[in-house]
Amino acid sequence: MRIGFLFHHRPDQVWHAAPIAFEMSLLEPALDVVIYCVDDTLVASAQQIGNSYPGHRCRIERIAQGRLIAIADRLLRSWTSIAKWAALNLGTERFAALDALVVPDLTSLKLRRRLPKLPMVFTNHGAGDRARGYDPRIARFDFVLVAGRKLESRFIEEGLIRPGAYALVGYPKFDAVTAVAPAALRPFANGRPTVLYNPHFEPTLSSWPTWGIAILEFFRANADRYNLIFAPHLKLFERHMRYGARLPARFHRCPNILIDTDSPALADMSYTRAADIYLGDVSSQVYEFLIEPRPCLFLDPRAVDWRNDPNFAHWQLGPVLTDLDALGPSLERAQADHRRYRAQQERAVADTFDLGEMPSARRAATAIRDFIAARHPR
Repeated sequence: MRIGFLFHHRPDQVWHAAPIAFEMSLLEPALDVVIYCVDDTLVASAQQIGNSYPGHRCRIERIAQGRLIAIADRLLRSWTSIAKWAALNLGTERFAALDALVVPDLTSLKLRRRLPKLPMVFTNHGAGDRARGYDPRIARFDFVLVAGRKLESRFIEEGLIRPGAYALVGYPKFDAVTAVAPAALRPFANGRPTVLYNPHFEPTLSSWPTWGIAILEFFRANADRYNLIFAPHLKLFERHMRYGARLPARFHRCPNILIDTDSPALADMSYTRAADIYLGDVSSQVYEFLIEPRPCLFLDPRAVDWRNDPNFAHWQLGPVLTDLDALGPSLERAQADHRRYRAQQERAVADTFDLGEMPSARRAATAIRDFIAARHPR
């Protein structure tokens, strides 16, 4: 059996699905596993993860795109990704020879037009709450990997999965992260609390357009009290023309502020593991942060009616700020207030990630193998 894994967008998606590919190649010799990447950055991410799976037999192939597509992608990257769409067209012939294609994204469903009989498996690339994570298109996949009971319940409720066509597998990204970097990053050595500010890119939900610069100014003015890691969602600055993201140069000169808008560390949990306090809005990364329960502060500049909205369930895991003047006092109380939220955080993490003794990536690999074998009985 030949199984393909396709990565044509951002490095964070590689961390969610590549561990499954390497585990699959170790399951049994009959499995031919190929990882397809659209650029060198994605290849490097896959290779980095693969180094933690000695003896794996995956082949990593770059989908050649040609000079014109590469130039167009560079010119338009601040708005959209030309390379992503090109990969789906250029890879059609090689994908047609697969027994299944595994993807972490929804865009790859475009392949259905040309390859309607190709079995497609969805790994997802996060386990958050916002509505986008429960897109109706998920129902079009042949098989879906589900991180935990929270997603399972909502997927079933919204008709996105069906019995026999999904598996609870946990969170393969955790396997790769701890294998590649067993010890957490420590970017500051001054003993002060480190806050991670992790705004989302979606303009109608993100705190960045309204409060972002003021938040950075707060930490610039309080350099003797706090460290800040500014690590937004990868798309916020990658698509800076689309989302109007600008960062004044003065913040790059602050010794207590680490700014990262485009490095591989945005994808590999370096910063969610390094911080003492999470400050954000709607990113699913809050659940990765909470694998070790710690204080969270949520930013709500629009005074959203969120309390009974499942898309904001994570806002129950820490104080929600509707006035930026409350940031200072909230940070001062963060450690003391955490006692009120710790048990709820632990329950939310257990509901979000179905973790067990077997590594999540191995559970996912086994589930995919069994799904494919059932379609091709010997």
